[in-house]
Amino acid sequence: MVLKPEFESFPVTYQKHKQSREGPTISVQRRGAIAFNREAFDALGCPESVELLFDPQQRIIGFHKVPSGNRLGTPVTTHASGSTYLVNARAFCVFYGIDLSEARLFAAEMVGSHLAADIKTPLQITTRHSLAGYSGMGERVANRGEPPVGSIHAGEGSGDATHR
Repeated sequence: MVLKPEFESFPVTYQKHKQSREGPTISVQRRGAIAFNREAFDALGCPESVELLFDPQQRIIGFHKVPSGNRLGTPVTTHASGSTYLVNARAFCVFYGIDLSEARLFAAEMVGSHLAADIKTPLQITTRHSLAGYSGMGERVANRGEPPVGSIHAGEGSGDATHR
């Protein structure tokens, strides 16, 4: 038997992240971390800790530098790359109903001593897709509530496992 395949090229969609604009930006990530780029971190005065603020009517996230150990502060950590700074803000995002379904990049600017980002209009929305059409978290991209096809689930009330 002689094989005569007619191959198709796999459409590779992985790209190295490029900064969408110059100047300070923040990104709200899927797991609730908020990341600052170098410009945003510098504009805040290279904080060790920030107070998280929110204007619910205008949908603006604010950050204010506070001393390390301040009870209102959230520690700022450095990402391994050294040019991104992270704040664990999951509870903040959930409390204010900030969408965590996809990572979003926002322009930021200094307003007095506060860094502010209007989250109504993202500069960029980032999603991750695996080969099977699932996000990196095992979720189906098209329908996040459905489990992956081929996974085993307990039957409803019967104790039996079913295959999808």
